[in-house]
Amino acid sequence: MRWIVLVLLLVPVHCFSQKEKLIECDDFYNRITSDGSIYIVDIRLHDEYQENRITDAHWGGNKETFKKMLIDINKKSPVFLYCEKGKRTKECAVWLRSLGYKNVYQLKGGFREWIQNGYPVDTSSIK
Repeated sequence: MRWIVLVLLLVPVHCFSQKEKLIECDDFYNRITSDGSIYIVDIRLHDEYQENRITDAHWGGNKETFKKMLIDINKKSPVFLYCEKGKRTKECAVWLRSLGYKNVYQLKGGFREWIQNGYPVDTSSIK
């Protein structure tokens, strides 16, 4: 009986730890500008990334590129994801959590909302 109670107590904790972590634009901006350990990943199409992006974002728009990038990311480091509207970030966050990444956050509303709210965008040319 004690084992059943213990299992029942642990299940909600596990489910809660896997919960989606959405961040509003203002919180996303404040955190990326104040914490240099955050790894920002743009998972939009490469053409979109080349045109404009959040400053210091790395392009991870396809799985092969992203897999190579993961070698450099500590599983305990905060990873902030964004795409155009938010759908791809949700799928990507689930995948990252399945690989053991604990601090995965998604920009609520995606890059579209970022621009609509007037946050800075890097339009510099990418070599």
